[in-house]
Amino acid sequence: MYTRIPTMIWTVFFFGLGCCSVVEGQNVAMTSSGTAVAAATGGLIVSTSSQQSPPIDPDIVDVSIDPNNENLVFGLSTSQRSVCSYRLGGIEGPLDFIGCTGPFSVSPFSGVSAYGGTLIISGGTGGFTVYKYDSQTGILISPPILLNQEFPNIIGHPDVVLVNANLAALSTDFSGGSSRFGTQMADIDVDGRSASFGSDYRIQNTLGFDLNIAPANFPLVNAIYQSSDGSTIMYTANGPMQIQDLSSNDVGILIPNSDGFAAVTVAVNQAKQIVVFGGVLASGSGGSEILVYDISNDPMSPNLRDSSKIDERITSVASGGDFVAYVTEESSNTIGFMDLTNWNADAPSNTLPNETSNETSNETSSGYSFATPISTLCKVGMIIFISSLGMILL
Repeated sequence: MYTRIPTMIWTVFFFGLGCCSVVEGQNVAMTSSGTAVAAATGGLIVSTSSQQSPPIDPDIVDVSIDPNNENLVFGLSTSQRSVCSYRLGGIEGPLDFIGCTGPFSVSPFSGVSAYGGTLIISGGTGGFTVYKYDSQTGILISPPILLNQEFPNIIGHPDVVLVNANLAALSTDFSGGSSRFGTQMADIDVDGRSASFGSDYRIQNTLGFDLNIAPANFPLVNAIYQSSDGSTIMYTANGPMQIQDLSSNDVGILIPNSDGFAAVTVAVNQAKQIVVFGGVLASGSGGSEILVYDISNDPMSPNLRDSSKIDERITSVASGGDFVAYVTEESSNTIGFMDLTNWNADAPSNTLPNETSNETSNETSSGYSFATPISTLCKVGMIIFISSLGMILL
């Protein structure tokens, strides 16, 4: 006898199947309004604090959003040695595929960054590659203006961020100098199809190759802040938390906390005037921690405003709108969110409001509300489906 299963049960069933298919968040980027795009092992996912899209394109390992046109998203595939562009349309139709191009070097570590029509891939030990793209449509233009560009005294570039369309901050493994790891600034002449090196900023007490996760999570990451006086400040995570004024050789170092914090990722929220570091705790406590610094008064001397510990190994942070987004190595199909809605730069420390999620939340004794993982909701959905189906068939 045919039995019609209610729509609600089918909905729970398919939600369970869909949300359980993605594992291990790797890298995350965020629009200025607070929409996060993450490259997870199962594919690209788009999320706000309240809802999340199903994944697409599982080959993508790193992601970048054009600050000049936040509808344009770019994803790097190291397995295909290609880069793809997408249009961000919101949660209902999150990412419209535009096109891909390649190949280029990506080994052993790689990253991608886009800004105002310029896209750069840090190709590991194979140099860096630069493409132009239409800044309105997102169409990538081939051939690249630079392909696997190498310079003397450089071993490799494991990551990159564009300061603007003509200036790149290349995370760099140097073959000589005061410290092996640091950031090499590169001027890009798009029209002249050339690049030249400028200043470099070395990291003291660098992590070296510790805490890396191939192929796109090397713990030497930079984030850029444009201060009100017109200066450009670069924050670097590589064990120490380092600060550079790009108009000079000034370098500052933030003191790690007592838990042996080793910074592996960093992001800036320009509107909120904060810098966010994510790091691994080396002490017996294990896990990771997110540190939020106020940079409104002096970006070269940040003020620690609050911190939040998480039990998993953090891989990437981003911040936009009223949120900090983060992904971890262990979490499946989940982007975590910290709520900055009531952020007040003039308030005393320890006043960061809440940590929230794209699902429900549970209040803790510390006052934070933590994510209920989507994987947990998947299991609950499957139990409801099986139980309900059994009752109907009976």
